[in-house]
Amino acid sequence: MTTKATHQCHRPRACICDKGYDTEGFVKALTRRCIKANIARKAIGSAVDGRAARGRGYAMSLRRRRLIEDAFD
Repeated sequence: MTTKATHQCHRPRACICDKGYDTEGFVKALTRRCIKANIARKAIGSAVDGRAARGRGYAMSLRRRRLIEDAFD
């Protein structure tokens, strides 16, 4: 008898990053660890899934990121 190991996410988590982290390897590593990738997308060739980018949480993340970056300008 074989047992199938299932890994379920118990607590939702998110990683908020800038465009420099928009790579396929980084996004896949976050997904394997059940971490939602709220990464600023590149204009062309983004590794962030379009389904993730159209959510309300992603839009809120972008607005908050912009507010923080404006404080440093």
